[in-house]
Amino acid sequence: MKKMMRKALGLAFLTALVSCGGGGSQISTFSPERVIVFGDESSYIGADGSKYTTNYVSDVGVADCANSPIWVQILAGSYGMSFPECPGSTGSSAVGVMRATVGGTLETMTTNIDAYLANFGFHDKDLVTVLIGANDLVNLFQRYPQTSAQTLIAAAEQAGEQAAEQVNRIATAGGRVVILTVPDLGLTPYALERDKFDPTSSAFLSQLTQRFNAKLRVNIINDGHKIGLVVADELLQQINKFPPGVDNGRALDVTRVACSVALPECTNKTMVAYPDITASPTTFLWADPLHLTAYGNSELGKRVVSRAHSNPF
Repeated sequence: MKKMMRKALGLAFLTALVSCGGGGSQISTFSPERVIVFGDESSYIGADGSKYTTNYVSDVGVADCANSPIWVQILAGSYGMSFPECPGSTGSSAVGVMRATVGGTLETMTTNIDAYLANFGFHDKDLVTVLIGANDLVNLFQRYPQTSAQTLIAAAEQAGEQAAEQVNRIATAGGRVVILTVPDLGLTPYALERDKFDPTSSAFLSQLTQRFNAKLRVNIINDGHKIGLVVADELLQQINKFPPGVDNGRALDVTRVACSVALPECTNKTMVAYPDITASPTTFLWADPLHLTAYGNSELGKRVVSRAHSNPF
């Protein structure tokens, strides 16, 4: 009897210890009050709801921005939020804040962060997303070979350090950040097209991307509680190496573009008719030479949601 009582008391003590946080601090679930978006057009939603992906139009010609969401919409929706530019995404109040810009570079993002800090500031219930660097790297690549590869690689590394500096500014100011590495630009249709003129193009674009991402990763605050990292380059490499089956066993097309018109005008009604298949937002990875389709955004969104919800913010 005494042994049973000691066992019961021991279990009660352990229960109380756990409930009080004994033996280690408890990690509570992070519930953001806002999702604030910085970056380039890959994160951008226009005032009319258009996006730099394969937008959706119904059979009667009605645009629906909640359909074919980009990755930041998927993330916001996982917290029951949407953006004023597309309030129909979740049916809830639109509390997402769009600060991404078309053609955005590190310079423009830094200016946008400066303005946000000056006018609003960041708080510990702000979830801030950052995806930047693709346009900077393309701009560097376009200077090759007039500018040496060594010089351009050094510039890419410096840009990665600058990106990390901006992420750290947000985190130090109180925001909780999800930062994405730049997808491997050497695997894009843009790179494959350049290979026709210079077969080293895709390899060099991959090298620029890798050096940017390496400097970004090593320089961000690495305590695990302020910043969550999503390795978008590795995700893209995995999809490219092992394209999933998406259409009766046919593999996802990872090399060609789906859109017959320029973004953001592209919709599911303006797909390219190739000799072997008509493109679609769910069977092609790339909308245009540098931007993902609805499928690509869905895969990226899944990875971002997983990181945001599992990170101990």
